[in-house]
Amino acid sequence: MLEHTNADIYRGVRELVNASDAKNVIEQMQYADINFYMAEDILTKVDRAAMAVSLETRAPFLDPRVAQFAASIPVEYKLKGSKGKYILKEAMKDLLPKTILHRPKKGFGIPIAEWLKGRLNPLLHDLLAPQRLREQGLFNADYVQKLIREHEMGAASHHKELWTLLVFQLWWDNFLS
Repeated sequence: MLEHTNADIYRGVRELVNASDAKNVIEQMQYADINFYMAEDILTKVDRAAMAVSLETRAPFLDPRVAQFAASIPVEYKLKGSKGKYILKEAMKDLLPKTILHRPKKGFGIPIAEWLKGRLNPLLHDLLAPQRLREQGLFNADYVQKLIREHEMGAASHHKELWTLLVFQLWWDNFLS
């Protein structure tokens, strides 16, 4: 059914990191993030989302001079224990309110939990129907139904699991059916 390959999906990242002058694992991860996650994921999403609503965005910390300076700072100034952006927060502590300076990171979320209860609910029930899941033989149909019930009743939020299953089923239908 599904073909197994021994492809090294991380080869490109590993080669990029090995070619860098990163001095330690933290710098290697930052280098990989800049070249893959930010360039190929986050910045692309921000750009597309902004263009979709005719919004111009700015990323001042991505100015090459700022980025080069940040890359030159020793790791111990970037991280203090598990706290990131240490030197930036220290530099801004007299200029920004503590509520801004120390608030947790917040991404651009989409209302998946609500969609699964609302407009995507019929699709959810169709693609995760017990009979379908039993015929596929990949997922425990009773457990998936429990997740759906708990999510719909508000007893728990299983939106991440249900979204993953829903997207998998869409992929399955497009590529394996």
